[in-house]
Amino acid sequence: MRLRCVAFATAAGLAGCAEYDHMRFTDVQGATDRADLSNEGITLVHGFAVAARGAAYDSDDDVLANLTLHTDDSAPIGIAPGPNAGTYVFYGRTVGTGQLRVRIDGDQVATIPVTVVAQ
Repeated sequence: MRLRCVAFATAAGLAGCAEYDHMRFTDVQGATDRADLSNEGITLVHGFAVAARGAAYDSDDDVLANLTLHTDDSAPIGIAPGPNAGTYVFYGRTVGTGQLRVRIDGDQVATIPVTVVAQ
């Protein structure tokens, strides 16, 4: 895990650090019976898609800004921007396993295992 430091404007000029702790996927829509999205892993059925709000949190359960999610072109899961801010569409491209990369401010802070299973 990487540490992301944020300067706080205080009289003492102290700096505080916010450390990435976990992801949450909420407001899941679409083929919800064909998908499981969690911080521990993502499982989708090949050929199905879901949309979800994704947010990264620090250990104090505060939302971290500037989240982006990425996969490689060869990954079995595809990801695209969702219809609303902060939402993503996840779809099963091919059967297999891979990784979803979680980035905050452009820095990779975590990976989440992904699995796409056959119909």
